[in-house]
Amino acid sequence: MLYIRKSPPSKEAADNISRVKTERKYLLDRQDPQAARRAFDSLDKSKIRKSLIREQHGLCGYCMRRIGDAGSTTIEHRAPVDKNLDRVLDYENMIGVCDGGRTADKEDWPEGRHILCCDASKGDREITIDPYDKNHMDKIRYSEKGRIYTYPEDKVLERDINDVLHLNGLDGLDTSTGLLRARREAYRSYVRGMRRQGGKVSRAYIEGRIKAIESQEIYPAFAGVILFFLKRKLRELTQKEERQAYKSKIEFEEQLREKIRGEEIPPSPCGEAEGV
Repeated sequence: MLYIRKSPPSKEAADNISRVKTERKYLLDRQDPQAARRAFDSLDKSKIRKSLIREQHGLCGYCMRRIGDAGSTTIEHRAPVDKNLDRVLDYENMIGVCDGGRTADKEDWPEGRHILCCDASKGDREITIDPYDKNHMDKIRYSEKGRIYTYPEDKVLERDINDVLHLNGLDGLDTSTGLLRARREAYRSYVRGMRRQGGKVSRAYIEGRIKAIESQEIYPAFAGVILFFLKRKLRELTQKEERQAYKSKIEFEEQLREKIRGEEIPPSPCGEAEGV
């Protein structure tokens, strides 16, 4: 998962939502889930998808698979429609997600099980974890084996990750979309980049890779994994530089004290000692 800086909808998306709110007001006023969904379905969803994909840099808001303008990209309501009728046309409540494995080939099913993820496994359940909440996303971590977890551990968020969104698969098996496998490959991509530096990874190299990813309009799939390890390495380099700077400061201060002590004790003049 990556932090998504929620933006206002594009003008065409905003105009479309405004039009439907006016033309389908009679449906919204019924305060009925089916009527609310009919109002939502009357949107020109291609305009909404385009706006969501732009602000999400082309990635699923939950798993970070690539999504595109095609109808396979789902417009998910973070707060389920059935329990939040007043938010069915609220752009702030919409997030672009992948198909969650609904269309995955049966041959890709782990051990013959169709393990869905993201919106496809979430359904109408409510969740706490929010890609629009930076505090939540700052807790996200990835292991070298491709697992996603929180640190410090947040049991509420991990319940959503594991039991609702199935971002770590289910019952020890990967999802039908291969999320664990894909995150492991993203980590290996990071490792290959480090190895190409011949063991001399510089701050400039890491900052350059981070900038190269974050400056793109469309991020590579699972960019959050690579960015996590790059930023962790950058923190390690920063800490190493700070320790070295502190050590150098201490050594300089000790040398200065030695010099001052040496200047405070002048040598005894020859012949002044008693009895000479």
